[in-house]
Amino acid sequence: MRRCHETEGARQGPRLLLALSVLLAVFAASTASSLAQDAESVESSNAQPTFVDGNTTMCRMHDETGARTSIGDPVAATDADGDALTYALIGQDASLFSVDDQGQISLGAAIADSGRISYRFWVTVHDGKDSRGEVEAVPVIDDIIFVTVTVTFAQGERVPSKDVGLSWNVNSNPFGVWSDGETMWVADWVDDTVYAYDLSSGSRNPDREFGLSSANDSPFGIWSDGTTMWVADDNDLRIYAYDLSNGTEDLSKGFDVDGDNDWPWGVWSDGQTMWVGDRTDLKLYAYDLSN
Repeated sequence: MRRCHETEGARQGPRLLLALSVLLAVFAASTASSLAQDAESVESSNAQPTFVDGNTTMCRMHDETGARTSIGDPVAATDADGDALTYALIGQDASLFSVDDQGQISLGAAIADSGRISYRFWVTVHDGKDSRGEVEAVPVIDDIIFVTVTVTFAQGERVPSKDVGLSWNVNSNPFGVWSDGETMWVADWVDDTVYAYDLSSGSRNPDREFGLSSANDSPFGIWSDGTTMWVADDNDLRIYAYDLSNGTEDLSKGFDVDGDNDWPWGVWSDGQTMWVGDRTDLKLYAYDLSN
């Protein structure tokens, strides 16, 4: 009987099947490992905290706010993982304020009468973890927000009991006002008279009133040292002077203002220098009262 010979392909068949099985096993193991790593990565990922108000916010404080007083609502951040958050302040005015672990900003030392109308700084936040949820050796800022603190000022509280009703039939165009603490003098722009009122009762006191010089027919600001009263006139560019005890003009103490000071209105003095406000060039002109 003739013997049948095996072909080369027949001899290689089992080997190919074995190699294919090995490759499939390796692929399956690799896929399983990759899926496990992906699952582990998902389980260990970390969400960064973010500020609720975005990247900028504003709060207010009074100019007489005391030290360690809370300013506005907390500048809070949210964290999907519920991690503990750490806040910090940076920037030019950061040293004047503080922030706690809830994002509440507080004033450091009192800063009353600073003249500032606003303060600016940044608030930063981090959860101390990297993207895989592992603790960072050096915490990296996760989010930042710019904060502007505006300063508000108290308005004068009205005291109706101390109001002074002017004599409407004569003193109907009041401008300059000055008082020695007992009597209030009010210059009237139309009838060229300085009227007087008792501060304790608000009643008019004709005995302390006086008419102005005929040339002083446009009176505005007034000021007195208790002996002499000066009255600014914006019509003939002069500061007139009057004896407060009897209302007579004191020519030795009156003076003409500078030519550029051509709209003299408000006046005030420390007894040696008199400052005269000019309504057109926004300047306070200074004059020596001693000469």
